[in-house]
Amino acid sequence: MRITRLSLTLLASIIASGWPTSAPEIAPTEPPDWFRAQLEFLTRDGGRWTTDNTSYRSDDEPFDAYGTHWTWGIGQQGLRGELYGLRDGKKVATFWEFRTYWDPETKKARLLQRGGDGTVAHGTAEPLGENGERSEETFTRPDGTSYRVGHESTREPDGTHTTQSFDIDADGKWTKRRLYRWKRQPELTPGSIR
Repeated sequence: MRITRLSLTLLASIIASGWPTSAPEIAPTEPPDWFRAQLEFLTRDGGRWTTDNTSYRSDDEPFDAYGTHWTWGIGQQGLRGELYGLRDGKKVATFWEFRTYWDPETKKARLLQRGGDGTVAHGTAEPLGENGERSEETFTRPDGTSYRVGHESTREPDGTHTTQSFDIDADGKWTKRRLYRWKRQPELTPGSIR
């Protein structure tokens, strides 16, 4: 996009005429303590996490490990994140982009995901005990078919966190899938996976 003298003059005129240049000062609706604790835990020390994938590695899934990176969203009211594959300690493919935030209208934690293949997901999370959350999402593939997945994430006393994934059938029954233990990785460099 080329900025011309005319566009700068027009912008200055709009600002001078009182067009708001920032959002009005409105006190944000504070998310509950359990949600805030989860956000702060995930973003601490740079927000990078890795988990070993050797138990599930195959020709179709050739990754030694998976990584996530969580950063604060606007106003520290939610998070942006990504999930990626690692091979020999190096990031080789990003699979999912995430958004999580507190919805002041519904008073629920909202989750949004978009996959590299065009799959999208949306859902909610709720507290799970003192140190975790339980989420349920509907994933819709590019062809319009959908499926449901659940996760239980627990912050562990040693500073790691575990995620247990579940398939959710049409009757609402949760069936366990994979269990991962995530370790904090302040710097993602070759050989940094522990």
